[in-house]
Amino acid sequence: MKRWWPSLFVLLLTHALTLPVAAKFSDLAANHWAYAAIVELADQEIVSGYPDGRFLPDNRVSVGEFYKLMVMAIDPYYVTQGAERPYVEAAATVTNHWAMEYAYRLARLCGVQDLPTVSADRLDAVITRIEMAHLAVVVHRTRTGNKDTLVGSSNVLNRFSDVTGLSSLEQGHLTYCVQNSLISGFDDGTFRPRDGLTRAQAARMTTLVSGGFSSVDKGSLGTSIRKMRTFYTGIVENAGLPPSAFQFCLDTITPYMGWYPQPLMDALAKRCPVIRFSSGEGLHFDWSSGTLTLMLDHDKIGSSADRQAAAARLREGLNYIAGNLVPAERYAASSFSLPIAAERFGEVAELCLLNWNPAADRASGSTVVADAQARGDAQRMVEVETAYLLLCRLFSMTSLDSAKLNPFPAGHTFTVRIP
Repeated sequence: MKRWWPSLFVLLLTHALTLPVAAKFSDLAANHWAYAAIVELADQEIVSGYPDGRFLPDNRVSVGEFYKLMVMAIDPYYVTQGAERPYVEAAATVTNHWAMEYAYRLARLCGVQDLPTVSADRLDAVITRIEMAHLAVVVHRTRTGNKDTLVGSSNVLNRFSDVTGLSSLEQGHLTYCVQNSLISGFDDGTFRPRDGLTRAQAARMTTLVSGGFSSVDKGSLGTSIRKMRTFYTGIVENAGLPPSAFQFCLDTITPYMGWYPQPLMDALAKRCPVIRFSSGEGLHFDWSSGTLTLMLDHDKIGSSADRQAAAARLREGLNYIAGNLVPAERYAASSFSLPIAAERFGEVAELCLLNWNPAADRASGSTVVADAQARGDAQRMVEVETAYLLLCRLFSMTSLDSAKLNPFPAGHTFTVRIP
C-alpha cells in the first residue's frame, strides 16, 4: 500500500458540515434511524445543517468531509480550538486548501503509515462505503488501542451478498468493522461497498467510532483540555478526580507542555499516547499501553503553598517520563557514541528540560551547571553538555527550542562535540 506523505495527505475536506449548528432539522424526523447520532454531533458543533434548516441526510459525503469527521471522532475538542489548533499555519506553506490542517491532525493522531493514499483529484469526490470502513478502522484502532490483525473472515463476510469482489485488505477492514459493531449492513443482506456514503451514515459511523460524546466536557474544563491538546496530541483522561482537581492538573501541565519544544512533545505523544490524571501521589507508566498516570492528592490543594507543591510534583512526573524515557530511548536507538550511558543521558536530559522559568524559578538545569562549575566537576559538565547537545540533535531543535533547553551561562565554551 502506498504511503500518504504530507504533500499528498493535506488536501481533504469540503464545507457542507461547517455551517451554523442547529439542534433539530426540518427534514429529520425523530424516528429517523440516525436521528440520535445526527443530533449528538450537532450538539457538539461537529456537523450542521444547511441555511434553510434542513440536514439532507441522504446527500452524499465527500472524501474530505469524512476525513474531517474522523478527526473529530478521535479528537472532539479539536473542532472548537479555533486559531490555537496545531498546524493551521501549515495551510499557507503547501496549499491554500482549507482542509490541510485536518489532514495533518489525522496523520499525527493515527500515523501516516495506516492512512489510505489520497490525491488532490479525490478531495471532493464522494467517499464510498468501503473507503469509509478503511478510515473507521484506522481511527477506531488508534482510539481503543485495538491491535487485532486485519484479516478477512468468511464467517463474517458471508452475511453480505455483494462483497465477493473486495480485495483482501478491504475484506480485513470490513471484517474488523463488523466484529467491533461498527457496521451491520442493510436489511436485504447487502453492504453496497461501492455506494456513496450518505450524511446520515457518516454521522452514525462517527458516533460509533468515537465511542460517543457524552463525556466531552464543556465550559472552562473543556477549554483547559483543548489548550492542552494544542501541544500534546494524545488522549487526556480523568480517572476519578473531581472536575476542579482535574482542571488544576490540566492548568498546571498545559503551560509546561507549551514551553516544551514541539518535536519532543510529538515524540512523547507517540511513546505515551495517554496521559491519565488520578487520585493519589506519584506516577505510573504502563509500558504495554503507553499510559502515563500522574496522581494528585486532591484533598491537599487547599492552600496556596499546597497547590504550588502539588503543581511541582505534577510537572516533575511529566518531566521524568519526557526526560528519562523518550530521549533515552531515542539515544539508545541512535548511532551516536558519546561519553555517557543511555540511562545516564535520560537523567541528565531531565535536568535540561527542567530549565523552565514560568515566573522566576529557573530550575534544575542551571543550578546543576553552577554547582558543577563551583566544584570543578568536569565529568558532570561533560554529562550536561552531552545531554543538551544530543537533545538538540536527536529532536532537530530550532535555535529557539535550543535556547529554551540551554542551562549554560552566556558565552559558555563547550568541550563536547556531536559527531
